[in-house]
Amino acid sequence: ISLRNHIDIRNESNYELALKIKTSILNDNFWTDLNGFKASKAHKRRCRNKYPISGNFYPITNFIFIEDNFYRVTLISNMGHAASSLNLGEIEVMLDRRVDQDDWRGLNEGVTDN
Repeated sequence: ISLRNHIDIRNESNYELALKIKTSILNDNFWTDLNGFKASKAHKRRCRNKYPISGNFYPITNFIFIEDNFYRVTLISNMGHAASSLNLGEIEVMLDRRVDQDDWRGLNEGVTDN
């Protein structure tokens, strides 16, 4: 399956755009890539409620995947994104963000990714 998104959010404010893929895969782990060369160790699926939702995402350069004993679903990207598996059998990828408030990651200003 090939999927392309063409969404213009340049005129939006406080907007986050994500892609969610739902599957029947039952596994608490998901894997992300390390600079596109190999998969990193498995991340345990959990949602840390003390952080904003963006604090539960990991950087990906090229891919994220979930698998069980029978199936594997891999999302391959042509550019870096933030991704996670917040719920069992799901992959979520943050595609773009425009937020006016600080995300508390050091710049002390809003986030404009595009």
